[in-house]
Amino acid sequence: VYFYGEQSIVSTESSAVSTDDTQSFSDVITSNIGVVAAVVVAAVVIASSSGNDDGDGDNGNGDNDDDDTNPFFTDTGLSDSDGITKDNTITVDGDGAWRYSIDSGVNFIAGVGNSFTLSDGTYAVNVIQIKKLDAAGGTLSVTNVNETLPLVIDTTKSVFTSLTTVNVKKDTAASATIYTATTNEERVTYTLKDGDQKEKFTIDNTTGELKYKEKQTQIETHKVTIIATDVAGNKAEQLIAVSVKVIGLSTSIVWSGIGDDHKINADEMATTTLSGTVAIIGTVTSINISSIVFKQGDTIHTISNNLPSVDANDNTWTLDNNDTWTSQLTQGDYTVTVNLSGNSGSVTDSSSTTTTAVDTVKPDQPAFDFVDTGLPDNDGITSNGVITVSNLEAGITWGYSTNGGTSFTNGINSSFTL
Repeated sequence: VYFYGEQSIVSTESSAVSTDDTQSFSDVITSNIGVVAAVVVAAVVIASSSGNDDGDGDNGNGDNDDDDTNPFFTDTGLSDSDGITKDNTITVDGDGAWRYSIDSGVNFIAGVGNSFTLSDGTYAVNVIQIKKLDAAGGTLSVTNVNETLPLVIDTTKSVFTSLTTVNVKKDTAASATIYTATTNEERVTYTLKDGDQKEKFTIDNTTGELKYKEKQTQIETHKVTIIATDVAGNKAEQLIAVSVKVIGLSTSIVWSGIGDDHKINADEMATTTLSGTVAIIGTVTSINISSIVFKQGDTIHTISNNLPSVDANDNTWTLDNNDTWTSQLTQGDYTVTVNLSGNSGSVTDSSSTTTTAVDTVKPDQPAFDFVDTGLPDNDGITSNGVITVSNLEAGITWGYSTNGGTSFTNGINSSFTL
């Protein structure tokens, strides 16, 4: 039975009493009351069932769950709801074919398996999208991964910029700060790793200030590992040696002009300098640098001539850029040790930096290829839009251009889709 408003019956079941043109609408209702009641009851039964699971997997709302992707990521780090994470994997739930976009749906990349990975960077709200496809390649649904917050992918650990050794004067009060951990990132939480001699120390989670729990009256060296956790949850560790001494020297060691990556490229090698500030325990005079040692594995390069002087006013020193020492640094990781002397040579000590990488070699030229489908396999006409990129050095970034090099798009993994 079809009803339109309250004024008409378009047609009725054949079992209804037939009417002619002289009957009123009320007469039709009265004569067909049995059929009308049956239809009303049936309609009520259908309506009451509409919210139940009808067995098609869509929870009765007409939207099949199989059409959805339900993408999710793990928000790691100091907060689990700020969108800053070291986990760069986006997991896609559900069956069937799907594609993903990292440019607000302008371009979609074919999904493989049930996840994909993102490069480090910030992805604005709704930039990352998942498209679910039917068997014919039609779009079933498009889902935004980050609908309320930007997603920040950060898989890089903090780099410690503080020394690995520190000297403490014997009988220093337990309330005194003996060392301050620093990294190349501001928002870091500091903790102490279990083991070594953790029980002897406390550390301020925010400032990185390290203190002894008790006054140290014996001349000895204690080791402790500091953990720096950034906002994305990446953890970096640094083992430091704290030497309790009567008097002593130490110095900071800082590379200048090499950027935040702590890697020295060819251009930086031509301008970089090494500098520091000497810290004194007790009474030490006539402070000087006796040598600077660069060590790469078993290879050692020592500077013992034309060494920088230590300023008597502020105890600072600078090793200026000079080809006589920079030309000796080849591709690889280096540890730098500065040997100090004072009181006419009766006091000596040394300080070392964390590893600094020298990388002055350009990466190899990348190569690309695609599968030429179709009847001839050498005409450049293909249904396969995936371009594979090879010969990529580990850890590099790369980009591709589709307009003759006018602009480039950041590449992900080792392929892109046209």
